[in-house]
Amino acid sequence: MCVLCRVPARSHRPHRMSRYVFARYLPGLVGETRRVCHVIELPDDGTVPATLTALCGQSFPPCVLEQMSAWAGMPCEMCVLQTPGTEKQQEVER
Repeated sequence: MCVLCRVPARSHRPHRMSRYVFARYLPGLVGETRRVCHVIELPDDGTVPATLTALCGQSFPPCVLEQMSAWAGMPCEMCVLQTPGTEKQQEVER
C-alpha cells in the first residue's frame, strides 16, 4: 500500500510531492519508543520509491510509514542533525 493514499502498490500511480517529508512507523508496528519522526528526501521527480531512506540512513518500505505534516512526537536525532538548514548542520559545515 502507498504510504500516502493507501492504494495497493501494484495499482499505484506516482505522487508529486515536496522534496522532504516527515514520516514515522504506523501505530502498532513497533513500540512507541521506536516511532520517532524521520525526515525522508524524495527524488527530484517527486515519485515515491519502493524503499524510502531517511536522512539518518535508516530504510523503510513505504507501507510501514505514516506521513506527518511536520515534526511530530519524538524526532530522530540523526535526521535532525542532517536536515538542511538546521543550526547544528551549519555549525558542522563551518
